[in-house]
Amino acid sequence: MELLSFDEVLAQADVLSLHCDLNADTLGLMNAHTFAKMKPGAWFINVARDGLVKEPDLAQALNSGHLRGAGIDVTCHEPLEDTSPLRKARNIVITPHIAWYSVQAAHDLKRKCAEETVRAIKGEKPRCPVNKLA
Repeated sequence: MELLSFDEVLAQADVLSLHCDLNADTLGLMNAHTFAKMKPGAWFINVARDGLVKEPDLAQALNSGHLRGAGIDVTCHEPLEDTSPLRKARNIVITPHIAWYSVQAAHDLKRKCAEETVRAIKGEKPRCPVNKLA
């Protein structure tokens, strides 16, 4: 496996799927500039956070044909506003922040929450911390 720069990933990926948190470094990560760097005909997926994507820029990349399609599970306004440019964008599937859901996923989420709660009560470190541990 080869580690690539972000620009190299944009240029080479057939599918770009975001799975990152929203912070000062990632706010507006996907915009007209980064969409233009993506491989023509690529697919874009965002199931992470709404502020990662400049929605008008995504709509433009789709409508121009630069991107083949997109699937997003998060939008800047939920529910999606009637005036959003994504409503008229070509080749996009928008789900209402629930694409993760299945009976099995809900069961697993509850089990993992209970397990992590028990770990915290015992004074143990969490398995998958998001922030730095003291």
